[in-house]
Amino acid sequence: MVTQEYSEAAVEVLGILNTLEEKEFNKIPREIIEFLENNKSDTYDPDIDYFADVEDLNLKEKTKEIIAGIYLDYFCPESRKQAYSNIIEKNRNKYEEELKETYNSDNIFKKQNKEEVKTTEMLMVQEEGFLKKVMNKIKGIFKN
Repeated sequence: MVTQEYSEAAVEVLGILNTLEEKEFNKIPREIIEFLENNKSDTYDPDIDYFADVEDLNLKEKTKEIIAGIYLDYFCPESRKQAYSNIIEKNRNKYEEELKETYNSDNIFKKQNKEEVKTTEMLMVQEEGFLKKVMNKIKGIFKN
């Protein structure tokens, strides 16, 4: 079972692939097209002008990833494959580093401790305000 994100990306990818000339479209194995067809969303209707410049397309990140893979495997000239593979590898490593940083247990506990301190400070401020009110009431009683 594929995710909703992937099934929506499949719709966008198929939309892009359907703009190719038949000769180019036939470079893509039928199994890939069938996989995309079988896993596309039945409800997602992207608002994309597939004939616009690539820079102007508002595509999902997953769509870009799938298209990049198809390009690398079936359209990219051999002379450029290594350069593109290196870019993909660098991006993958960067993403993995971001995940490590985000889910680093030390950082999670630091963040949690900061939130606990803020909560404690807020409670102290609230209690202080309450205590002042009570003290003022008591002082008011003794002044009369």
